[in-house]
Amino acid sequence: KRWYDQSGGHCPSQGGRVIPRPFDATTSQITIARLLKPNQNLYPTPAQVYELVQSYGFTAILMNMMEKDFIRHIICEKIPHTVHTCETSFWNQTATLSGYHHRNPSLSLHYDFIAVEACHQGLINGTILSRDKSQRAIQHQQTQVLGLTPNDFPLLCPDNQTMHTILNASLDHQRRLEGKDWDTTRASCHEDAFWIAARDKRQFCTVDSKRVVGEDHWIQFFSALNNDKQ
Repeated sequence: KRWYDQSGGHCPSQGGRVIPRPFDATTSQITIARLLKPNQNLYPTPAQVYELVQSYGFTAILMNMMEKDFIRHIICEKIPHTVHTCETSFWNQTATLSGYHHRNPSLSLHYDFIAVEACHQGLINGTILSRDKSQRAIQHQQTQVLGLTPNDFPLLCPDNQTMHTILNASLDHQRRLEGKDWDTTRASCHEDAFWIAARDKRQFCTVDSKRVVGEDHWIQFFSALNNDKQ
């Protein structure tokens, strides 16, 4: 990842990518719900792809990637004559469950938001520290040194009204995907899972990076990080 320039900031202009937050606390823009709108023109949602495939007369099969190992499902059940490859994928999956490796880990964006904010405020010297290295250093400090999680940072979360707006968009999106199989039981299960993600896992919150980089501990950390690279 490369740094990107922000008006009035201190970061070098390297043409890096600006990662959108799920909820913009400044403008109250719900970027997740915007992606779920039927006629949005950013990127196609799963529902849009599914409806497009069906409109051309093709058969589409939906699979919940959270419930199955997607790669193993394709290798073992969809591609013929792949017995040995399927067995290998099973042992890889066993190793993953044993803790040897994680093929597709979920990574928090909080560390990147903090690194970018620190760079823009001049706390991180972006000419000697890359965006990736800064992000990894912050993650190591938070998880390994302090023994904390990404959700232990100060967070900005949508209010209850905004959360219901996102929930309604999510329910509509799932209804379009499941079609005639959609019923009140499925809607209830989807809503339960939504609130677990929202309240227990804080998945719709974003880190208050301005507050984080203003804390004495992190100011001292960034200063030490810059000095280590000089």
